[in-house]
Amino acid sequence: MEDIIKITLGDWQYNAGIVGMYNILKHSGKDIVEFTSNYVKGENKENVNSNFEICFPIEYLENFANDYFDYLIDTYINQISYGKIVGFKVDAERIISIEYEDFSDEKIVEAVEKINKYIKNCLHYYIKSASYKAALELIPNSDVLVKEIIEIKSIKISKKNKPSISEIKNICNKLIKVISSLEGPMYRKYIGGKNVIYTLIKRNWDKVSVLNAQVKEKNILKEFDNYFVFPAIEYMKTDKVKYKYNCFLCDSRIKDMNNNLSFLTNTGFDVARKSSHIWNFQNDIAICDVCKLVYACMPAGFVYGFDKGVFINSNLNIKALTHVNSKLKNNVLEGFNNNKKSMTYKGVVEAIIYERNNQIIKYELSDVQVVFFENDKYVFSILSENILNVIYESRTQLNYIKNGYFVENKKYYYLYEEVLKKLLNNQNLFSLINRLMHYYISNKRSCFFSLTSLECMLRVNLNYLKGVGLMSELNNSDISIIRNYGWHVRMGYDSKGAVKKIDGISYSMLNALKTSNVNAFMDLLIRCYMYIDKEIPKKFIECLSTEEEFKTIGYAFILGFNGANFEKNEEKDNNKLSWEE
Repeated sequence: MEDIIKITLGDWQYNAGIVGMYNILKHSGKDIVEFTSNYVKGENKENVNSNFEICFPIEYLENFANDYFDYLIDTYINQISYGKIVGFKVDAERIISIEYEDFSDEKIVEAVEKINKYIKNCLHYYIKSASYKAALELIPNSDVLVKEIIEIKSIKISKKNKPSISEIKNICNKLIKVISSLEGPMYRKYIGGKNVIYTLIKRNWDKVSVLNAQVKEKNILKEFDNYFVFPAIEYMKTDKVKYKYNCFLCDSRIKDMNNNLSFLTNTGFDVARKSSHIWNFQNDIAICDVCKLVYACMPAGFVYGFDKGVFINSNLNIKALTHVNSKLKNNVLEGFNNNKKSMTYKGVVEAIIYERNNQIIKYELSDVQVVFFENDKYVFSILSENILNVIYESRTQLNYIKNGYFVENKKYYYLYEEVLKKLLNNQNLFSLINRLMHYYISNKRSCFFSLTSLECMLRVNLNYLKGVGLMSELNNSDISIIRNYGWHVRMGYDSKGAVKKIDGISYSMLNALKTSNVNAFMDLLIRCYMYIDKEIPKKFIECLSTEEEFKTIGYAFILGFNGANFEKNEEKDNNKLSWEE
């Protein structure tokens, strides 16, 4: 019998499971990283390498199913439907607290609309759903509460017939009563558990245990224990000397090949039906029960917000892996609670910057794998040391654009997210800047960002080009100089009453930049300076040696050419953003 469970870093999914197990057990008051550190300090240094392995006593798996679901429910309470239901209690109490004399007609209408929307689209809608009915079957006397909920009706309101304040407060009291019941531990455990199964767990693994439609055990906690936890405990207690197979991951001896990776979403496959996926059609992929439990913890290792999941596979050592993902979790969940939709990508950046500022592992982060879960599939990015440096050096500019967005085909796109996607895919930002400048000139109503945001993106792009070795001559001060040239040309057009011509000229310049047509761009530039009767600055000629330099100064000029009050706000912006070198 083995009393200590030892787990070693592996592939990205396994590492996500390790982080998940760490989060789950720490949430229940058991820190396995700290336990490992203390264990190694004793007489077990030769048995465990704390840089790449964690260990914990088998007793930590007692009540693990409870710990598992408690962590997911508590962490994502604001993202699941159960949280939306019980969260209305605060609104109901606030409405009740309003004094009668303070209830204006406008507040009455507002309160009624909010209450009716909650009753129809939240409370009644979810309580009648199949997953809620399945969860409520596990709770004694829940039918009484359901009947009480269904009897709560929406408040009737019209222009001629407004409800009384007493009626509104009476409905709120009824809602508070049923919500208080729903906040009970049984309802939270089973309804919240069903929520996280279908909104979180299903993204990482599926079709087994609590996600098996034909499973006989309806109690999700018992079923999770039966399928994942108890087999792992039994495996640790069993003498494995006579076992002839080996775990595909940890190389431990296993009895048979029954456990495989087919339950993992988007990556696993049925070894019986898809034997062509295996070398020579002979399956050698089987895992032990402990590794199966680790994989089951993947949903707790990823961080989810706004239908996106993310995991940073900083696998240099256990400390780097747990630290960076803990910071990531705090950032993403804080962003979700503040309704900042770009926070998934921003959370990645801030977590990485946090680790680089951490003196213990400051120089150890390189080639970090970032895994996103978007649109029901995994998206992978490898952050090289160059890209990490670009993100770190551009933190001021990235922070400036964090709230900017634009609308295209009724869909919202956030500047921060779009910029990070490009950087994570090791792409420059020229095409994105060109696209946004087109929108800014032609359809300002769909653009919720300033020209300063575009300038920030141009400076981030400059850092990127320098980081990958495609730029050496230009610097941030050159962008400011060229931008000011554009501003002065704009003033020249303004003095002649010809500002309306700027949009058309800008379009032509953007097309020349998009196609890397230096001659066309310079022809337009010469015409602009001839129109205002000024000499073309020599700086333009000095910055045409490469395509990247040409595009950088071209976009900088168009920024100034279309800018408002750059000259007036230059000192303020520079002091605020510390751009000048």
